[in-house]
Amino acid sequence: MRSLKTNNGDVDYNPERDAEAFNNSEGDLDANLYDCKKCNNKGYVGIVKNGRMVSKECECMIVRRQRRYIKKSGLASTIKNMTMQTFEAKRTWQKEMKGKAKEYLDSDAPAFFVGGQVGAGKTHICTAIAGKYLKAGNQTLYIKWRQETAWLRMNMNDQAYVNRIQELGKVPVLYIDDFLKTQSGKTPTESDIKIAFEVINERYQKNVRTIISSELTISNMMEMEESVASRIIEMAQNKYVIDISKDTNKNYRLGVKK
Repeated sequence: MRSLKTNNGDVDYNPERDAEAFNNSEGDLDANLYDCKKCNNKGYVGIVKNGRMVSKECECMIVRRQRRYIKKSGLASTIKNMTMQTFEAKRTWQKEMKGKAKEYLDSDAPAFFVGGQVGAGKTHICTAIAGKYLKAGNQTLYIKWRQETAWLRMNMNDQAYVNRIQELGKVPVLYIDDFLKTQSGKTPTESDIKIAFEVINERYQKNVRTIISSELTISNMMEMEESVASRIIEMAQNKYVIDISKDTNKNYRLGVKK
């Protein structure tokens, strides 16, 4: 809480009256984001405490932050459809994936990893996890790995590269989609591995939530770059590493029954 400016030398000072006047005044916060009738879009409400008028943050600020995070996350259009409820789990491997995802949300593990078969619902389950964090008011960022690394490679010798790595390292929740997938579809280059290590290592050191989907299994990654894969395994406490074996019968995009 913070004190509001009042004329304490005035014998007519009335904290209740001033609080009411403050609460009735209009603020300039974005009404399109959230139109709050309690604080009139100021972000604060006036209350009386110990005979003085002070302000406290309005409850609408939680909603405002949540909606800003969703808008900036890159997931605004997908979290409505890709939820835990809409993820169909009919087969054993799907039930296990969904069960691990739900369990992860209640855990203290920094990372969740799912890799392997294309079209098996990896993006759906990871989006559902990220959506839960967003709706709970956690700042969350979604990145497509190929797009992100294309920009990073172009700026690798610039301060902008360092700034972006640091930014990716500190965002409270980061969802990396198609991790280590390259533009060419070929094996990641030394530059790709360098970027992967720096992003993962930043998050490993800061112990922050990282959600990862990949067409590679963790075993593939261990063969490719053990320093990256081992950090992911440790962050996921080994428990939240899911590998989906290659099997076109698991690719729902081909119209295969789940």
